[in-house]
Amino acid sequence: PFAVVLLDEIEKAHPSVLNLLLQVFDEGRLTDAAGTPADFRRTVIVMTSNLGARARATIGFGEDAASAARDVARAVREHFPPELFNRIDRVVPFAPLGPDTARAIAVKELAQLVTRRGLTERRIFVDVADPVVDVVVREAFDPRDGARPVKRWVEREVGGVLTERIVRDTGAALRRYTVFHGARGIDVHGER
Repeated sequence: PFAVVLLDEIEKAHPSVLNLLLQVFDEGRLTDAAGTPADFRRTVIVMTSNLGARARATIGFGEDAASAARDVARAVREHFPPELFNRIDRVVPFAPLGPDTARAIAVKELAQLVTRRGLTERRIFVDVADPVVDVVVREAFDPRDGARPVKRWVEREVGGVLTERIVRDTGAALRRYTVFHGARGIDVHGER
């Protein structure tokens, strides 16, 4: 009975999309060109944006979280027409991801890589040494870019090395690999 609609990077939307949102916020429904209505009365609409984001992700030099939140709210108010801004229930500023969150993301991405169906169906088991997680966080994570580069880095650097090693090995119905960080960077040790 309930739905969530996510409109990512809403600041890039065409003005006609913003006009459609006025209809949704006013009437709780949206009618398409054929006259078919869509009910939004039990819908939470979340709009993400980079409005008010700063080049520096940290708070400092007399600046506090409350003033940063005011700056974000001001940027949102200046971007949207008043009739739309007045229908937004809440502006929620997000803090940059911290080291603990970056580590959790790196662990998740590595776990997804090593448990792919193509590996498990071939009875290939992969362990990742803890120092590899530290390397992923250090090399791939940037608070300004968020978590997106982590997945690409894991795929390219860890997945690439692992793939090369698996392709070189033949035979054995059951194989186990360990991904570790050595003198040459990310490396893989395999055993049958």
